[in-house]
Amino acid sequence: MQFLIALSLSLAVAPTSPSQANAAPQTGAPIHAIRAGRIHTLGPAGVIENGTLLIQAGKVLAVGAGDLELPAGALLVDFGSGAEIVPGFVAADSRLAEGVPSPRTAAPGLSALEGFDGFRPYMGAVSAGVTSAYITPARGRLIAGQGAVVKLAGEVPEGRVVKAPAAIHGAISAEARNTPGYWEPPVPATADVGLGRPQEQLPRSAVGALMALGQLLDAVQRGEELPAYGPRTVRELSSLVSAKVPWRLGAVEAYEIGALLDFAQTRGLPLVIDGAHFAAPHAERLAALGVGVIYELPFDPNRGGSDRGKDPEIEWPSLEVPGRLAAAGVRLALTPGSGSSLRDLRFAAMAAARGGLSPELALAAITRVPAELLGVADRIGSLQSGRDADFVVLSGAPLAVGSSVLATYVEGASAWTPEAGLMGEDAVAESLRRGYNPRTPPVVLSVEELHLGDGRVLTPGEVLVQGGRIAEVGERVSRPFGASVVQGAAAMPGLIDAYGYLGLDGSRRVPGLDFDLTRVLEPGDRIDRRVAQAGVTTVALNFRGSTSAGAPVVAYHPAAERPEDLPVDSLAALRLPWGEEEPYEAGKAVRELLSKAVEYDQAWREYEQKLAAWKPEAARPEFKLPPEPKPEATSKPEGEAKPEGEAAPEGEDKKKKKSKDIDPDPVTGIWTAQLAAGEGQSQGVRMQIRLGAPIEGSAVAAPAVPAEAGEKSEAGKPAEGKAEEEKGEAAKEEDKPKEGDKKEADKKEKKPSKEESKPSGPDRAVEGWMRSGLLSPRLLAIRGVYKADGSLVLEGDGDFGPFRMEGKLSDITVEAEAVSYAAKVAYNGLEVSLEAKRESRDYPEAKRPVRETQEKPSEETPKGKPKEPRADPRLEALRRAMRGQLALLIEVESPAEIVAAVDACAAAGIQPVLVGASGALAVADRIRGRIRGVIPSTVIVIGGDTSPSGRNIHAALQAAGLSVAFRSDAEEGAADLHLIAAYAMSQGMSPMGALRALTGDAAKLLCLDDKVGLLEPGRFGDLLLLDQSPTSPAAQIQRVWVAGREVR
Repeated sequence: MQFLIALSLSLAVAPTSPSQANAAPQTGAPIHAIRAGRIHTLGPAGVIENGTLLIQAGKVLAVGAGDLELPAGALLVDFGSGAEIVPGFVAADSRLAEGVPSPRTAAPGLSALEGFDGFRPYMGAVSAGVTSAYITPARGRLIAGQGAVVKLAGEVPEGRVVKAPAAIHGAISAEARNTPGYWEPPVPATADVGLGRPQEQLPRSAVGALMALGQLLDAVQRGEELPAYGPRTVRELSSLVSAKVPWRLGAVEAYEIGALLDFAQTRGLPLVIDGAHFAAPHAERLAALGVGVIYELPFDPNRGGSDRGKDPEIEWPSLEVPGRLAAAGVRLALTPGSGSSLRDLRFAAMAAARGGLSPELALAAITRVPAELLGVADRIGSLQSGRDADFVVLSGAPLAVGSSVLATYVEGASAWTPEAGLMGEDAVAESLRRGYNPRTPPVVLSVEELHLGDGRVLTPGEVLVQGGRIAEVGERVSRPFGASVVQGAAAMPGLIDAYGYLGLDGSRRVPGLDFDLTRVLEPGDRIDRRVAQAGVTTVALNFRGSTSAGAPVVAYHPAAERPEDLPVDSLAALRLPWGEEEPYEAGKAVRELLSKAVEYDQAWREYEQKLAAWKPEAARPEFKLPPEPKPEATSKPEGEAKPEGEAAPEGEDKKKKKSKDIDPDPVTGIWTAQLAAGEGQSQGVRMQIRLGAPIEGSAVAAPAVPAEAGEKSEAGKPAEGKAEEEKGEAAKEEDKPKEGDKKEADKKEKKPSKEESKPSGPDRAVEGWMRSGLLSPRLLAIRGVYKADGSLVLEGDGDFGPFRMEGKLSDITVEAEAVSYAAKVAYNGLEVSLEAKRESRDYPEAKRPVRETQEKPSEETPKGKPKEPRADPRLEALRRAMRGQLALLIEVESPAEIVAAVDACAAAGIQPVLVGASGALAVADRIRGRIRGVIPSTVIVIGGDTSPSGRNIHAALQAAGLSVAFRSDAEEGAADLHLIAAYAMSQGMSPMGALRALTGDAAKLLCLDDKVGLLEPGRFGDLLLLDQSPTSPAAQIQRVWVAGREVR
């Protein structure tokens, strides 16, 4: 989901209820406001509808309803009304630090932190919303060691430790009953003593385990070591008992749990029971003693089933146990199966809810309750003032099957979002080449009415947009990982302006058909976004001028953010005028062009047939003798001169002389950066910049470069140009320097001058685009100056006003493997640091190929191969129209000319689109089925105030069986397209007919129905969300998506 980031202009925080805040804001620390449709605080405030969460310096500052006031300068992130926020999930058990257990049955000194990698990114768990986890050093022992609670993201490594030790971790269940015998070889080993023998260790039964624990606790009271348990075991255990660290002991069977409760009650131990598959019979006693339970789901997701045993006496684990424990008042935490991943924690809660546990208690069992049992509820597990700002944003109800994680925050910083992406650059580039954008997060629109664009309506209906394209449409669609689900009343395809000028900026120039129209497209600006928010997502860009050679039409997304999403079709249509200055010559140029197109198509058909029938001759094998081996070069004594004309061995010159040439363009490319935001935080930055032309008046004369050392004439003197070489032999002898002068000259040549290494040249302009959430949520245009010494200055306008980046490139030589840019960024009276790295030299544009100016070298044509006809852009466009791949627009008005134009096109096998066509209704019976449709003028009703009744031309043409489309004939006036259609409806056009004319029918007229206009898989994800049915005159557009990205 694309986040809405805006600057709030409200006053300071003023909580309106006790649940909102009682923590004082920290001066200078930035405040973030997170909004969602519902916030589950898991605290006294309960569930807050339309809630706002304020965070500062990694802590929750306030939480409240929509009336919560925001402080001045707060950064707002609005996830929308369909999103829900919950505390970060707390995994009450994990194997993240688990290692080899101690050889002793009791090892209370072994700490889990010794095996925890505090630098590792645990993205698998964090992407599933798990922000904290309990870790243990080992298993399978009576006392395995000291457990701890850590965070899975955030400051590393010390900042990730929440509590250590958090528990004395052990077990009396079967896992602890197979401890091998302890063997310590005698030193020294002698023949009479031997190597010794292993000493058997307890326990071998649940009773034996409790007896061993009793012995250890008694030894702690006496302060005596027990040799059977090791030399330091009692001392290490004593320090934990004195600190009142709780005991966390594994017990699975009912008898184990009962015996453990007796032991804990007798000894007064603070106890948490782990596993507890068969704890239901002891539910009331567990609640009465205040013993918490960490219930392990008796099922491992992502694996096969588990055989429980066929003996009728064997009791199988049941999912009803959590519900029975919670009903008795037991403090209950949930964990997935022992072999599961932490990302399955939410599924464990869903499975427990399936067994009868209420959704509210199931959510608490993976957030608040595990934090309480682990002794860290003062920091995590709930969203209250002063707690750590660890939370998860979900697309729907926390335990709903279709809900997915939209974002995970740890201590107020974004730790994971679907947009972060885990794909490599090569995989992303390949996906983009195929028209799929993997970094566009999936979104599901679930509405009461889903209008598909062709007159069909699903009630209810859903559409899944993934990778910028529609992936699925139906009454219910899948919810991919990371998908946001948007609920609403109605949705429909984006509107299509079938004849508009948005983007021309008043130009009347008509480009040729050999010009790539996508070269003039740029990512959407403020005007383009306003047009899109009015519902127009696709514009068929026409050119105001007209020519008999034909005017091209490009279909594009004006509000697309990415260059690759801009073009819908680089040549969607060809527009030809039928009329001429002399009426008797009307259509002459069009007929001649169509006649040539028929001949052109016939020539290509014949060529393709001949090429299919042609078989190349089998090539005769050629045999070449291997080259004669070259004689091995004899090595010369060091210092011996090479014979005149002998080339130096390959690579020798490179070793002697390493090029330090200046890179002519160290700037152009894609740059990624981190922008320091204060308080140890940073924001990602992405820039696409390119080097422009030299700035007039800034040229600097390059210094003269002396000749390279060793670059000498035959006489041994330095080379001095062509004139010197033409001198006679006598002149060379006269000019030959003396021995002393020669040595002095050689010294000067070997010592490079400062002027030689100093780069010089004119300043050059720089332009491009930049995206930084710290400066603005939108795409920002940047411009600047690059100096020959590597200095780079960039400027732009963000939401806080102008900003300026000033710094220097790290290396501007040709040999530089990586170029970085360290700069200071000044904005809004602040100054922050920027560290950027160039990831690629490419500057991505929307299919902007460089026009070839040099002819390709001619290849020898194989014998008998048919000769390819010469390509003609105009005729090729008409050939595409014959195949139904391109729309041919004919500007024509009168009935007679309409029939003549349709007949001429029919002779060429083309169904045209009539533009204007005011007389089409009079000849509807003669052209029906022979044209693709009509794009009438913007005049909806023919007949003024003096006529007895007007005629709605759009409605009348539809009633006559002809498809129509609406046009704006404007640039930014395309935003009025929905009003033009609304007026047509007010004058008698059917609402469904108007919707088709705005979407599906417009796409079919322009041969774009495989790309836009319809809600079908494979089309662009261009959608409108409305507050009510689009057939209602009062319907309002609420949200807009273009190519799967929401327009903000």
